[in-house]
Amino acid sequence: MTDKKKEKKRFVIQLYVIGGILAFFIALLILRQFENICEFWSRTYYRYFQSIIGPLVSWIPFSITEIFVLAFAGSII
Repeated sequence: MTDKKKEKKRFVIQLYVIGGILAFFIALLILRQFENICEFWSRTYYRYFQSIIGPLVSWIPFSITEIFVLAFAGSII
């Protein structure tokens, strides 16, 4: 592969990842507007999400919020 093709492929993958993250957060924002949906979400999906992600995040010795703050500061600079 040429460098341009690799760069284009990497860019497309990054767009998909960013799009997926944005879609997830938009869905969460919509979900929190409806009480019944929130109750269903917290009793079904979030319990499993938390049981998978919780132990993984607990292995790192710092807060995920610190990463987001540093990334935000870095992107501003």
